[in-house]
Amino acid sequence: MKKNLFWVLAATLLCGILTTSCEKKTEEIPLIPGQEEPEKPEKTRKLESLSVKYEASASEEVQANYQQVGTAYVRYVDATGAVKDELFTGSFTKAIDIPITESGVDAALQVIIVPKNDFDINSIGDSLNVSTNMTFSFAVNYDDDTCSETFVFSTAKKECAPMPFLRPSNYSRYVDRFGGFVPAMVQLGFSIEKTEYGTSTTGPIYSAATFWRDNAYKK
Repeated sequence: MKKNLFWVLAATLLCGILTTSCEKKTEEIPLIPGQEEPEKPEKTRKLESLSVKYEASASEEVQANYQQVGTAYVRYVDATGAVKDELFTGSFTKAIDIPITESGVDAALQVIIVPKNDFDINSIGDSLNVSTNMTFSFAVNYDDDTCSETFVFSTAKKECAPMPFLRPSNYSRYVDRFGGFVPAMVQLGFSIEKTEYGTSTTGPIYSAATFWRDNAYKK
């Protein structure tokens, strides 16, 4: 993946460990001269879920090029944390909340073209336009009904590992590893580390390529 997610995970880290002060409702006791102000107890917000919006689209020309290769699918992590496959017909949008569990959370989106066979791939020529638009947006939700700002990744900004052209020479690199050619893919993952001071985030666990290799498409 040409541009990793470390900078945004750092931002998520800051969101994950923000704390708010609790106000004491007990009667204030005057301080003894020279005595320091006692520290007020802190309350740590708990990370509750990840609001994710997946979007992918392709022109009619690109969809026709898909068909020269094989069958196109959109694959994503759903609200249960499982990877789902759907036929990609050129337009896909899905907004979901994925619970953040004690082990953390993963969110990921992939468009994949599963080839018919080696012969068909070799017959398409040296290069085929499979430019696919992808946008991946997310925000972190907390248990006090607040949320972080929304972060957005897109192929328009050269993110989501865009592969505008399909080349037969990349067969082993993509098909053998992912189960097909991948015009675009993205993934966000972080783990939750619980301490006596509260909850913090660490990550990423995967790069997009590693995640989708571990969850390769199988016919």
